[in-house]
Amino acid sequence: MANYRYEIQLSGYAHEIVIGSISEESVSKVLNILDENNISLSELYKNLDILDENSLLEWRDNDDKEHIYGTSTEDLTITIIDLDSSDTVLKKDFYDLFNYEESIYEKDLIEYEYEDEELFHASTTEKGIPMEAVLELDEPFDESKLKFEIVEISVGDYDFEVIRKLHYNGKEISTDVNSTEYTDFNVSIIVY
Repeated sequence: MANYRYEIQLSGYAHEIVIGSISEESVSKVLNILDENNISLSELYKNLDILDENSLLEWRDNDDKEHIYGTSTEDLTITIIDLDSSDTVLKKDFYDLFNYEESIYEKDLIEYEYEDEELFHASTTEKGIPMEAVLELDEPFDESKLKFEIVEISVGDYDFEVIRKLHYNGKEISTDVNSTEYTDFNVSIIVY
């Protein structure tokens, strides 16, 4: 049995990001629907009835290139709570963590610069506690052993840096979403 139990909370923002192919025919159909209904692209992809009537995929299903959910590194607070004493043993801004540059476990860069191909992109922004975990250890928590698997993604005018996974002392930590609320939704079709 572990001698120390901690709750890890990442609080701030999260993004669900999809990137997919979209045919020229679908682009024309979408533009006609926007014009006929006098709505924005985001409003269209929130309206399941119009999407269904026009045989268009829901935004989160148009993900044949990428579908990522992760905690944003911007405005992110890391809180570590001792579950036995309820004491907060660490509360820091993500960029103030011990040896920040060395603490990144893995960082992938995904950049979408397509030519001669239409792209569909949608992203949500949510606020709350998008990632939390319970960590059971035989020794006290050591900030330097906490690592992050991060992906940077760039598509069109949008850039994201999100944490996909947490690791402690070289092992992946199982995480859950605590609670988040939608604050923003963006959709774009990129035509080259």
